[in-house]
Amino acid sequence: MQQVKQVDQKTQKLLEVVYENANDSMGFVPNSMRTMPHEPKLFFGFSMMSLSIFSVPVKKLLHFKRIIPLLRFLKWGLSNDKETISLELRSLVAFASSISSGCLYCQAHMGAASSKYGASQEKLDNILNFEDSELYSESEKAAISIAFAAARIPNETTAEHFSRLRKYFDDRQIVNIVGVISYFGFLNRWNDTMSTQLEPETTEFGSKSLGALDWNIGDHDSAFDPVKAK
Repeated sequence: MQQVKQVDQKTQKLLEVVYENANDSMGFVPNSMRTMPHEPKLFFGFSMMSLSIFSVPVKKLLHFKRIIPLLRFLKWGLSNDKETISLELRSLVAFASSISSGCLYCQAHMGAASSKYGASQEKLDNILNFEDSELYSESEKAAISIAFAAARIPNETTAEHFSRLRKYFDDRQIVNIVGVISYFGFLNRWNDTMSTQLEPETTEFGSKSLGALDWNIGDHDSAFDPVKAK
């Protein structure tokens, strides 16, 4: 069962030409394109990334029929923009999903970001026991629970996760939470596959502040060596 309703007809009308473009290239309009626009900035960013991933030629990319409707939708979205969930919660969701996926690079980054945006050291220390911790609010527990479940392979998200989210968040906020998890699904794969070198600042943070996770730098400890790569 689809967990978030499709955007309303007014929003879909704004995306009519975008949907026509999708139908021209795929033969149908994916239903993900009818739920993701709850967060206009997310939909715009995803659309731009898709054009890159599928190597759409620049000439075609810049064609007014393809890009102008997206820009108009983004402008409309920004005119109705509001803070949906805090930067601390976004960072904690990303931290939890990175722990679940096993990406040490992103764990250090998002642990540091969570700390920067308000999470205490004690809160980070208790991320694996968040359900039983008084440091986490019930809304935070709902968001972090789905982050851990969604980042696992195979995906362990259930309808119960969404029922729990709906007690505290509306559709746009839920789309934002899932957007954070999905974005870090990309980054977790990217940084683990590339063995991206961890920066000194985040290496220090991970070493000093993520002891409760038995964090280590893993394969992210050195720069690219062209000699070894041969």
